[in-house]
Amino acid sequence: MWDQTRWTSLPEKTSLAVGLALTDSVGAVAPVLEYVTQVWGQAASDPTLLESMESLQIPPYGWPYSISFDLRFRQKIIASFLGKRAVDDIRVLAQDPDQPAMLRLYLLLKMYGVWVGSTEIKIEALEQLRSEFNSLTILARIGQAQGW
Repeated sequence: MWDQTRWTSLPEKTSLAVGLALTDSVGAVAPVLEYVTQVWGQAASDPTLLESMESLQIPPYGWPYSISFDLRFRQKIIASFLGKRAVDDIRVLAQDPDQPAMLRLYLLLKMYGVWVGSTEIKIEALEQLRSEFNSLTILARIGQAQGW
């Protein structure tokens, strides 16, 4: 059903992505990841998102909860599902330079369970992101996540 639903019908695609995530099935990983790269990726590319983050106090070892790529309940369902079923895929996505820097930063900071036991990989990925941001607030947050 995922492949038969067009991206021009975003409400249907969104409902399918959330429904698939709720199945907690390994078979749902690919379509949900596609949703993340398409929908969250587009939202993460919005220049006003960076402006919003610069004006916020970023919580220690967290993501500013007022910044969301999707409705929060959907984002929580999808992130929780991917954190359980797609750890390796999230690690790859978080290091993919073709993905928006804000999406990669979210995957590195918010999906912390994915990085348990892989601190070195996370720190290296954060270091690579440093060159993509000019914001002192975000650079400070990256440094904090790296343990500086």
